[in-house]
Amino acid sequence: MLGSVVNTLEQRSEWLNGGRGAAKGMIDRLWTNQMTPFGPRRTLGIFWSRWCSRGSARMAPSSKPSKAAAGTESIKRKKMVIKVYIASSSGSTSIKKQQQDVMGFLAANRIEFEECDIAANEANRKWMRENIPEESRPATGNPLPPQIFNESKYCGNYEAFFDAREDNAVYAFLGLTAPPGSKEAVAQAKKAQQ
Repeated sequence: MLGSVVNTLEQRSEWLNGGRGAAKGMIDRLWTNQMTPFGPRRTLGIFWSRWCSRGSARMAPSSKPSKAAAGTESIKRKKMVIKVYIASSSGSTSIKKQQQDVMGFLAANRIEFEECDIAANEANRKWMRENIPEESRPATGNPLPPQIFNESKYCGNYEAFFDAREDNAVYAFLGLTAPPGSKEAVAQAKKAQQ
């Protein structure tokens, strides 16, 4: 059986490349070096699936939309960018945990966001401090990360984010529309019915 797989692979390579050099050399390296810890059978399977997908891409017509259609779609679906201002070299473990909590929640809920490091970029630090409203600033000192913005609109700090998360109102806190079926969308529908 192994011989038939190798022969089929070489025939596929000849069909794709017009010769047997690429596949033959790769097969020899696969069997002699055993490039993965799973052994040659697993490696050959990966190699075979890559060659099959490569060949099917050449044989099948492209299913991707044209550039003109893709351009109009991106104009229609322009998403707002959530910016999370963090400090990568913070000495405070509570700040590190808060930053990880915010970014982990956004990533888990597939909310696109951008990390802006205030420790490595002075312009980010200056912009963050200038754009936090006076009523949201601490009484003494500078505002500490994480600070959350939607484009240039201030959303809040960690405490406000935590409260919104506890109330199932994170999308409203971020200024985004809640996806259908989410807890927040269901709660908004119930409020609208009352």
